[in-house]
Amino acid sequence: MRFNYIPLLITVYLHATSDAAEIASARIVADDSTLRLLATKLLDVPPRRVLRYIDENGEERAGVLPVSVVEKARTFLTSSDISPETLARWLKNKKPIDKAFQRMGLLDEASETIFKNKKFLEWLNYADELSAKLGKDTSPVAALTAHYGDETLSRIILAAKRVPDTEDIATKLQTQQIQFWLKNDKSPGDVFMFLELTKAGDKILSNPQFITWLNYADNLTSKYGKETWPIATLTDYYSDLPLLKMLNAAKQVPETESIATRLLAEQVQNWLKIKRSPDAIFKVYELNKLGDKVLTSPQLAIWKNYLQAFNKENPTKKTSLISAISTSYGDDGAYKILQAAKQVAETKSTAKKLEIEQVQYWLKNEKSPEEVFKLTVFGRTGDDLLSSPELSSWTKYLKLFNNEYSDKSTTLIATLSKVYGDEGLIKMLAAAKKVPTTSRMAANLEKAQVQYWLDTRKSTDDVFTLLKLDKGGDDLFRNPLFTNWIKYVDDYHSIYLEEKASLIRVLKKHYTNAVLARMIIDGTLLPSTKHTAQRLQAELFKSWMGVRRPFVKTPDDVFALLKLGKAGDQVFRSSMFTFWTKYLDDYNIANPDRKTSVISALSVSHSDEAVFKFLESAKKIPSTEKLATKLQAEQLEYFLKKRKSPEDVAVVLNVQDKTDANWQKWKNYQRKKRPTEITWSVGSDFRHFTPPASISFKPATDERCIGICGIHFLNEGSISVKPSAHREWDIAAQPVMATVELAVQAVRASTTNDR
Repeated sequence: MRFNYIPLLITVYLHATSDAAEIASARIVADDSTLRLLATKLLDVPPRRVLRYIDENGEERAGVLPVSVVEKARTFLTSSDISPETLARWLKNKKPIDKAFQRMGLLDEASETIFKNKKFLEWLNYADELSAKLGKDTSPVAALTAHYGDETLSRIILAAKRVPDTEDIATKLQTQQIQFWLKNDKSPGDVFMFLELTKAGDKILSNPQFITWLNYADNLTSKYGKETWPIATLTDYYSDLPLLKMLNAAKQVPETESIATRLLAEQVQNWLKIKRSPDAIFKVYELNKLGDKVLTSPQLAIWKNYLQAFNKENPTKKTSLISAISTSYGDDGAYKILQAAKQVAETKSTAKKLEIEQVQYWLKNEKSPEEVFKLTVFGRTGDDLLSSPELSSWTKYLKLFNNEYSDKSTTLIATLSKVYGDEGLIKMLAAAKKVPTTSRMAANLEKAQVQYWLDTRKSTDDVFTLLKLDKGGDDLFRNPLFTNWIKYVDDYHSIYLEEKASLIRVLKKHYTNAVLARMIIDGTLLPSTKHTAQRLQAELFKSWMGVRRPFVKTPDDVFALLKLGKAGDQVFRSSMFTFWTKYLDDYNIANPDRKTSVISALSVSHSDEAVFKFLESAKKIPSTEKLATKLQAEQLEYFLKKRKSPEDVAVVLNVQDKTDANWQKWKNYQRKKRPTEITWSVGSDFRHFTPPASISFKPATDERCIGICGIHFLNEGSISVKPSAHREWDIAAQPVMATVELAVQAVRASTTNDR
């Protein structure tokens, strides 16, 4: 394929070697081989598209080549060594420096070696001469930037500045580059990166380029009136704490002192601008790691300046030093710091002022008196709590809190109870009462504690246990706390009327009936406890009697509860027996239809014979003789009530004949007994029987007497019994009193007729 143009290669060559003025374009005709060569070397496009190009307006054109192509062709077809004559011609024709850069073959020069290329130096000289000729700045930086870009060019210049042979030229170029950036309003952040300051590390302030960058930022502010913050750029690469350390270190070096001072001030202003809280900046200055030394740190003064500025700029977000200390160390840590600082002359005054602020800080944050107590008092004092200055200070806070938050008001005793617990507080107050300086206050607090229990409706059972009265033992009534508890019970039930007052109900949960009885008995012996003992005795008796039969305890039951059955023949000497007889009397009065007796109770746990023997023994002792005699008479009455036969009673009394000591007792019993009718069963054996003038014997329903039922008087002869019409047998006896043996022989009837 052939083209109808003048061979392009020849035309370009002629232009490259001629002395004619630079031309803007050329129409040429070339054969296939020429086009392929130019397409490959100059245009970097396929040969078949060599006649087409994109103009400055972005439109595709055909036939006419742009100037850049011509320059490339010239560069390709001519030597890169430019003679002085050529440079003079370029200067005369005002050849742009970017085209000169291209014609001199510098486009292909490696960035690392361009400063070593003498043609580059010639080109820079040409740029200066062209600027002088035109009377305006034709900085080579624009052309270099177009070729390398800002960052690469800056890197090339910086590298050249580090080489003595090229340092001056590079410095000059950097100055021009800075001006170029300034003209194009490059941001400080971009320039910071172009100057490779991102790699400077903690030595950045001693880096020469840092000064250059600072100057650039200042010039940018002057030129455009924009507020530039070098510190803001630094904070993109350094966090607050490392940056602060770096600036403080630089401030100690004369060469960087002024820069560091400036940036430290800017840092504060930047924090204010972004509203960084003083609490956060407190940590930046590492004031949160100094503990007791925080108030003597030089950094604290700097931080205070920031605090003051922040509060001025943000009146609705004001904060304080105590807030920062509390945030960093916690309320407990802050309190400890202030207490330690009060012991040091240098910080004593400051610490006292901060103490006042701390109270206001707690109030503002609604810290409860209980929380403050734990911070300031609890664990810091021992038995001398009530006399401690910490408690005095705390009570002032309590008053302030109650005034500020009346809906959350509390009391000293409520707080002490929550912190130490009821039991712990009881012990503490008991100990404090033994100390003259605190005894009065402790006594008042004890009263307050009781009132607190009443207000919070603490049960009488709980208070009994809290006072350790469940372990009072035999000395319970002599324990002053027992008296206090009784008063508490009375006060409690005077307030909460729906709950019945009962001392004994609580006591019976912890002590047996026998133990309670013993306590009451002992209590009646002392004037100081007699009234209490009598009250409890009445309650105990009432509890035994109950209100319904299943709950009633008879004297017999109580006799067993009190373990009197185990006392044996010593029972009548026991004070417990006397106590029991009082219950017996009360019971009989309250239950006239169910009256009982001492003998009844004794007979439950002992045989009749044993009871009689007990009474016999008791009669021999002066202190119980009268009682025993009385009870013996009651025993015989008890036998009559139980219809005990004279024969059985004779066994109980151990009576054999008239010579026995108890013969008269038995005789009296027999007289009272004198039965007029006896019903027998087959095989019944009546012994020691003294018949009256006449007696009837009636058989049981299914029994009859057949034959002669013989009766004989022992040592007195015999009598006979005759059947009557009503199947009764009359005994015709002599009017004598004698012990007889009645033998009744009877058989069971075998037939209905017999019946």
